[in-house]
Amino acid sequence: MWQQGSMSNPGAAQTSTWNLYNDGSYQTWEKASERIPTVRLDYGWNTGKSARGFGVMSGFQWRELTLDHNEEQTYYDSKADFSSQMLQTSHVPWLNTYSETFIGPNGYTFPWSKLTVDQKKSAYNSGIANYKYRENIFDGYVSLHYAWKNTVLIAGVRADATNYAGWTPQINSAAQTVSSGYTKQPGSYINPLPSFDAVHHFPHDVTVHASYSQSLGRPAPGQIAMAASESCGDDDAGGADCTLTMGNAHLKPRHSHNFDISVDKWFNRGNGMVSLAFFSKWIKDDIITSRSLYSHNGTNYEVITPMNANSAGVRGIEFNIMNRNLHVFSQILDLQANVTWLQGHESYSAGTTTYRYNAMIDQPGFIANGMLTWHIPQIKGALRTTVNYSGKYYTSFGATPGASDGFGKFLTFNLGFWHQVYPGITLKYEVMNLANYQPTYMTGDHLQYADERDNYGRAVYFHVVFN
Repeated sequence: MWQQGSMSNPGAAQTSTWNLYNDGSYQTWEKASERIPTVRLDYGWNTGKSARGFGVMSGFQWRELTLDHNEEQTYYDSKADFSSQMLQTSHVPWLNTYSETFIGPNGYTFPWSKLTVDQKKSAYNSGIANYKYRENIFDGYVSLHYAWKNTVLIAGVRADATNYAGWTPQINSAAQTVSSGYTKQPGSYINPLPSFDAVHHFPHDVTVHASYSQSLGRPAPGQIAMAASESCGDDDAGGADCTLTMGNAHLKPRHSHNFDISVDKWFNRGNGMVSLAFFSKWIKDDIITSRSLYSHNGTNYEVITPMNANSAGVRGIEFNIMNRNLHVFSQILDLQANVTWLQGHESYSAGTTTYRYNAMIDQPGFIANGMLTWHIPQIKGALRTTVNYSGKYYTSFGATPGASDGFGKFLTFNLGFWHQVYPGITLKYEVMNLANYQPTYMTGDHLQYADERDNYGRAVYFHVVFN
């Protein structure tokens, strides 16, 4: 249910008549296709692991991506009685005084054909969701290698050329009509992307690796070509009643300057490694998701569209440790853990105002992962536990700061056990989310407000594996 105000009679939801919502009763059929023919040729000389002296690598790739997306939506303008399809529960949500009511599973067998179809709205919403997209990508690269006994230097350049076109519907928003045919939005760009790598092997199995590179991130086809598309109902992210999603034909690709340096130490006869790495990225024209909110006739809307940021960057430190085939009290263990600290920034403009955040989209400030496996040769099996933690992060930036949203910090703890019962047959048991930690959707310029918390509970799996 999207909005329910306070009621003097807590049982009114159970005894009321439930009518279909005029602006939100619709059915959708989608059809899409994707074709990606690819041709690639690579050539290398004297660049193998044991090579010494001068070597060269070169190559060329052509790839074409063609997308077609067609959608048909049928909207109904009848406020038919839907009460018999509702699922009445005894569950009282947090901070509420009445039992929750849901659309039940019988809604899928509702006699839709008896309702009156809104032909104009159906044609309009079907038309605005259709688009086509095609891009051709040409990549050529050459890299020069020089290897000594303990040192390898690699310098190269990659030329990335792209031409693309998106076809979007011709929309008259005021008249709520879509003309036949499409509007073509073409574009192209070419970028040289240099890179440099240096690897040196020190005594005692210590390796230092440093690199600098430039990379390109293309917009997703739907971010460029997609027209406006409206959906109403629960979007699994809390907040608005209806969501309006649209593409941006003027998106530029993101261009990143990347610097990485790492120190690796191997031990336990090559079964163990400890690593410390520093990375930094300076990003131009980062592609972010913009989210704005407004209300119309009592319905809360959110508008989602991609846009280019003014500037962005992220840096961080990552620590890894791994040790396989570790013998402890006559038991065989595998251990793996990593922790990453990140610091980012992003600025973007909405109208005449520029907003700055101390984070990028989808970038938490801290990530940690761990895994411990206890091998049990007697049953040809093992017991494994994994722990994963992520700090809170943004999924979209608001046209105003309060409209920003994201996910709260999240922890998962999983347990798995497997054993062989017959040669080639293994039974595996898993318990996911053992700590019963639940995801939280956050809003606000600092993600300081909880917008929704979902209770997915735990999950138990049983597998029969044939080898």
